[in-house]
Amino acid sequence: MKKLILSAIAIAVVASTFTSCKKGSGDPGISFKSRKGRVEGSWKITEWIQNVTINNGGNTSTEETKITDAAYTMTEKEDGDTYVTNGTVQAHTINFDKKGAYDLTQNITLTSSSLNGGTPNTYTEANTRTYSEKGTWNFLGKVDDFKNKERIVLNVTESVSNTWSWELVGGNIKWTEYKNTQKYANGERSNVMHITTLRGKEMELDGEIDSSSSSTVPGSNTNSTKGTWSAKLAQ
Repeated sequence: MKKLILSAIAIAVVASTFTSCKKGSGDPGISFKSRKGRVEGSWKITEWIQNVTINNGGNTSTEETKITDAAYTMTEKEDGDTYVTNGTVQAHTINFDKKGAYDLTQNITLTSSSLNGGTPNTYTEANTRTYSEKGTWNFLGKVDDFKNKERIVLNVTESVSNTWSWELVGGNIKWTEYKNTQKYANGERSNVMHITTLRGKEMELDGEIDSSSSSTVPGSNTNSTKGTWSAKLAQ
C-alpha cells in the first residue's frame, strides 16, 4: 500500500509539472522540453502580418503589410488612393541562442508597385531592402494578465539597414548602396513579443503598436500610430 501511495504521488507531481507548461492558447498541454528549450534554435518567419493606422495632424492613412516565406505585399491607403508594393522574400529568419543571444535577418527585393489598380510599375534594379538586428532575449515574468514566460523581450544592441541613392554618370543612372548601423546599450531599445503558440516546430507571436505624440507649442500637430501585428514561425 505504501508503495502504491508513493507511486500515485509521483504521478501527480509529474502531471502537475507537465500541465504548468501551457502558457499560450495554442500551447500543448504536455511537453517534455522546457519552454526555453522550445524557443531555442533557428526559425523561419513564414508569415508576418501588420496593420497600422497613422494619424498625422488630422490626416489619416493605413498600412497593411503581409510577408510570407516567398512574397511581400504592402498596401497603403491615403486620401482615397491605394498604393500597392509587391516583392519577393530572400530571407526572413530569427535565431534564439541558448545562451541568450538572438539575431534577425530580413532581405526583400521589391518588384513592382501600382496606384489604384493601374498598370504596375516594374522595378529593375537597386530595390533590395535589407535589415538585420542582434541582441539578447529572455522571458518576461507575470505582469497584469500575462502569465510567466508568456512573452519574450528582445533587447536590441545593433541594427543594420540599407538605403540607395542614384546619380547620372555619362547619361546613365548609377546606383550606390549605403549601410546604416545603429548601436544601443543592452536594454536601451527593446521589443516585446507575445507567444500565443509554442508547440513542436511551430511558434506564433503577436503584439500591439500604440504610440502618440503631442505638444502645446502653437502650430504643432498631434500624431499617432496604432495597430497590431502577428507572426508564424517554423523550424
